[in-house]
Amino acid sequence: MSSNDLSFAGFSGSPGANLPALRGHNTALVLGLLRAAGEEGVSRLELAAHTGLTPQAVSKITARLRAEGLAAEA
Repeated sequence: MSSNDLSFAGFSGSPGANLPALRGHNTALVLGLLRAAGEEGVSRLELAAHTGLTPQAVSKITARLRAEGLAAEA
């Protein structure tokens, strides 16, 4: 597929250019669910099911949130 094909398909810019925005969006989704769960908490598998993210992605996101002091392990 040529770059012209990608542009025609609605893709523009360099590949991966929106990765930071996507990472921020996914982190916000997980953080929002953690906040909504409150003290009761929520498992990483539940987070994955509710967000549509893979369990591995949720694990990476929650690890970053714990490192930043925004989440804690139950």
